[in-house]
Amino acid sequence: MLKGLKPFSDGGGNLTLQALLTNDVQVADIYTTTPSIQDNALVVLDDPKNNFKAQQVLPLYNMAKMTDKAKAALNNVSKILTTDDLINLNRAVSGNQKQNPKDAAAAWLKDKGIVK
Repeated sequence: MLKGLKPFSDGGGNLTLQALLTNDVQVADIYTTTPSIQDNALVVLDDPKNNFKAQQVLPLYNMAKMTDKAKAALNNVSKILTTDDLINLNRAVSGNQKQNPKDAAAAWLKDKGIVK
């Protein structure tokens, strides 16, 4: 039985995580690509009533400047990018690593064989 709600303004960030880890709250809304779920052995609950909408990575671009080569590149990335990839990329650019996002993306592209 739900006993109450506690609002957080950090979008599922560190305040939310600390509240879960200290048992200040027992349930929270955190993005599934957040590394802290795996890193802290948190349990992901089912959402049988679809209370939380799925979020997808969506590339945005200026149609006037988009080339066929760029479209093909985006489509190649979209075909192979997984939730685990996003978790690992998030982990690389946050936490202790603090890798430059451009460098993390370049390493991922190289690892996946998209670029040399």
